[in-house]
Amino acid sequence: MKKLLYFLLCVASVSASAQMARNPLLIKAENGNAISQFNLGYCFDKGSCSGIPQNKEEAIKWYTKSAEQGFEKAQNNLALLLMKSDPEKALYWLKESAEQGNQKAQYNLANSYKNGRGRGVVKNDSLAVYWYTKAAERGHEESQYILGNSYRKGDGVVQNDYLAVFWYRKAAKRGHLMSMYYMGMAYEKGSGVKKDADAAFKMYRRAARLGESNSQLALGQLYKIGTEKHPADSNAAFVWIRKSAEHGNSSAYGVLGRCYQNAIGVPKNDSLAAYWFEKAENADGGKSVSVSRTGADKRLAAKERRMKNDSIELARIIEEAHGGEASAQYELSKHYKSGAGVLKSDSLAFHWCKKAAEQGNAKAQFALGVSYEKGEGVARDISSSRYWYLKAAEQGNAKAQFNIGNYYRRGDGVPQNDSIAAYWYRKAAEQGNAKAQYNLANRYKKGEGVAQDYSLAFYWYQKAAKQGHEMAQYNLGRCYMEGKGVEKDVEEAKVWISRSAKKGYDKAIEYAKKQGW
Repeated sequence: MKKLLYFLLCVASVSASAQMARNPLLIKAENGNAISQFNLGYCFDKGSCSGIPQNKEEAIKWYTKSAEQGFEKAQNNLALLLMKSDPEKALYWLKESAEQGNQKAQYNLANSYKNGRGRGVVKNDSLAVYWYTKAAERGHEESQYILGNSYRKGDGVVQNDYLAVFWYRKAAKRGHLMSMYYMGMAYEKGSGVKKDADAAFKMYRRAARLGESNSQLALGQLYKIGTEKHPADSNAAFVWIRKSAEHGNSSAYGVLGRCYQNAIGVPKNDSLAAYWFEKAENADGGKSVSVSRTGADKRLAAKERRMKNDSIELARIIEEAHGGEASAQYELSKHYKSGAGVLKSDSLAFHWCKKAAEQGNAKAQFALGVSYEKGEGVARDISSSRYWYLKAAEQGNAKAQFNIGNYYRRGDGVPQNDSIAAYWYRKAAEQGNAKAQYNLANRYKKGEGVAQDYSLAFYWYQKAAKQGHEMAQYNLGRCYMEGKGVEKDVEEAKVWISRSAKKGYDKAIEYAKKQGW
């Protein structure tokens, strides 16, 4: 019986070997076809092909043959198999593959530099960011997410909320859940993007529906307070907070406990509240709930002190405004505009602003010009807007001077006149208004309203750029690059265009990419 079993096993082995020998993939691989060698290596690597058993040594053999012919996918996969046994050779093949543009290899190489992984690999954040960027530009979503984190935290790069959003948005569009969450946070906080609670709501909801627990908690919190387009809904708040907790998000445990404790979207239940509070305490050594309660008490006390002080200050402003004090009237208008300490009212903001403006308060005159221009608290009236801007401008208000310049540049309610526009831009620019400095530079560059003068264009671009004006930074860089108004200096061009790109200015980003910076 044993002899028969041995015989059958031998027959099966010979049969399998014969079948393998007839495999067309093996035949092509043995004939030197790099793609077939890679595919055969992959079959041995994963054991996922019919008739080919998993065998890491055979995988390395065939990946090597393909890699030596320059096939970048094989080079990357070979590197991954060699990472533990021969990290030096693994790094070599990762570089070979990455330099050919393989995004997975670029990502893996970035990880190696990020973690200092492998013999001869020194931890290098700059090289890690370089290769993450290469992979991200080719659409690798995890690299895009990592870059978003790097720029948000300033990890290996200069902290930049705009570039964090740039990369999170790209990854989110590809369905990366944590990138959706951080995009929601960016919208909610106004970090690197205009603050927009409804946009945050949509981003959180998108990720929450796909099971991302941080987004579920954030969505629940937004449902508690509501947004402009999504009214508060305590029932929905409870549902999403519970989902987050049930997915194991320890940050949601205490929040869910307070829902049960305070009957938020669910009947009051002290037993369940205690259960979730206990889970929260156990999740971080008993600190979470007690610290949050203590912190909440301290924050509440500080808030009450601020409110008391603010109330005393507001009472003084109201008294002085009614007494005819122009500066107090202007301050009171700002309170009504923002709703700070009073019920928000654009009409009352306009009322008090006008009273101050009529007494010659330049800030109020400028603000009144804005109200007439935007139709806030009064019907939109460009003629009245220009009148009050001019009043403020004549008193030296730089913002008003800039806006008057814009009216004449566009011909908005007045005959278009580049000379008058340039006159007012210069007035504002000389007071340090960066926007006016930039617009004045453009006038000199194009010869609009002034004689064309690249030296003066460079001068004003530089003034605005040093104040952080991203479009001026880009144009200053181009001046250096093209030698217009200044001696050509590629390194200085790179400095300024890169600064503009880091602020998210599209033209600078595109130009820097073209130059390979």
